[in-house]
Amino acid sequence: MVSELVEREPSNGIVKTIFRSGWAHDTSLTIDKVFKVNHSVDVIRRFEEYRETVKSKAA
Repeated sequence: MVSELVEREPSNGIVKTIFRSGWAHDTSLTIDKVFKVNHSVDVIRRFEEYRETVKSKAA
């Protein structure tokens, strides 16, 4: 499921800042909308397990 982040949500500004930091400062870009992917609990659980596996292998 995908939902639009509205202007008043704090994560909207964070995403915009991260996005802008990846572009040259002389670029005149405009961010019109920011979308959020809402994952199921199962997908998040598998991601967390994978992340822990990667962390343990890196250590």
